[in-house]
Amino acid sequence: FRLCNDSVFKELFSKVPNALILLISDVLNIDYNTIKTNSTVELASELNKNREQSKTTVCDFVVKVNDYLWVNVEMNKTYYKGLAERNLLYASRILSNNIKEGTPYSKLPIYKVTQLNINCFRNINGKILAKMMLIDADTGIVGTESLFFYNFDIEKCFHLYYNIEKENTDALERLIKWGTILYTTDISSISEVMGDDFMNNEDKEKFIKVTEELQEKHRTFTDEEIIQLTEWKMEGERLAAREQGHNEGFEQGIEQTTIEYVKEM
Repeated sequence: FRLCNDSVFKELFSKVPNALILLISDVLNIDYNTIKTNSTVELASELNKNREQSKTTVCDFVVKVNDYLWVNVEMNKTYYKGLAERNLLYASRILSNNIKEGTPYSKLPIYKVTQLNINCFRNINGKILAKMMLIDADTGIVGTESLFFYNFDIEKCFHLYYNIEKENTDALERLIKWGTILYTTDISSISEVMGDDFMNNEDKEKFIKVTEELQEKHRTFTDEEIIQLTEWKMEGERLAAREQGHNEGFEQGIEQTTIEYVKEM
């Protein structure tokens, strides 16, 4: 059980939207109160409920920070070919959906869409947070600031937090904690990872409570099933041990008979 499971991620942050706002604030370095005061947080499937549904066209969360800035949040368990193209499609759709039809290009407001990918795999540059945008291939001059793409590597965060990898991480402490919280399988450790000042007590208690509820909801087996499976496993081990004992006894018997036969010769 991990919070980076797609359905768990959506359900958790739908029920604790302040945590989603804090995550966006920490990763994208946008003032929390600015987002909290002005934003709307919507599950992206709700935005698309009147359209043809498919996994290729429905993302996770769209957060409207203000009238000119949107953040599209997407959880990615694995890398696959076409991921970058999908990012561009998502961000472009949000941009185009908010442009009033018939508006001359010369009078378009400077809209911005940031695609925030929370990834359970490594970035090409090896960094926790990889930032991409459209630039001129020859000069490196920025082509447009309308589209930004951020790839947040939560697997690397987890490894850094538990010192599996060594790196100077002081400036990235909050990002590393977020990545660890989302990637860990030890749900009981989340409160410890957060510490006392990661988020306010009310949101922290709600976050942990909902996480525990989701863990129970998404459990693969009930307590009774676990007991039954344990009994079956133990019985299987006993049978295997008994069979192994028979085989060893048989082999020892052959060996002893051979020794006695040799002695008689």
